[in-house]
Amino acid sequence: MKILPEEMQLSDEPESVKPSGQQTAKAAAAHLLGLDQGFRVPTAKEREAILVAFVLEGYVVYGKAFDIVKTARAFNLDDSAEVRRNIDAITLYETKSTNKEGVTPSFDRYFFSLSTAELLVAQNLGARYRFAFVNVRTKSHAELTLREVFAKAKGIYPTWSIQFQSRRCRTRRRTWPSASRPAGERQGVRRTDRSFRKYDERTHQHRV
Repeated sequence: MKILPEEMQLSDEPESVKPSGQQTAKAAAAHLLGLDQGFRVPTAKEREAILVAFVLEGYVVYGKAFDIVKTARAFNLDDSAEVRRNIDAITLYETKSTNKEGVTPSFDRYFFSLSTAELLVAQNLGARYRFAFVNVRTKSHAELTLREVFAKAKGIYPTWSIQFQSRRCRTRRRTWPSASRPAGERQGVRRTDRSFRKYDERTHQHRV
């Protein structure tokens, strides 16, 4: 179950998510559940049933794009067939939470991020997908569609997420045992995945 949103706290420039962000996100989820407005944090089984139901209805949904749901009436969320029959009564939400001073109850000057998965699902589901902004300090929240988020936005900053490859993925060079060398060769033979070269001691050159 995904509780943590990928979000950055408000400031003039983006900040990295702090360890306290996990407690903030849990407090935000608890706040929404306590409103008694139909919010539910889906279990792993319920999440799977929701994904299956939406896919069968022709929607594109990624599991990491939502962490809470809101239902207009009671029904069994762990049965994909029942979820599909009640698909008009369910809205998927991604929570964006903050406890930072300076963020107003209307979330003025709040700075956060949206993942590619969230954007794709929001565009595909339309009104069936919303963002739940929760200020755990002021106990206020706002529910906005992607269109409403863009209308309220002061600025949008494109970013790239990059991961460096591990050194283990690089080509390894191996020195072959002495027993495998051709007779008369005194130098080591090195081999990579792309080449096999021998060192000629007399000419001081490598030859294939």
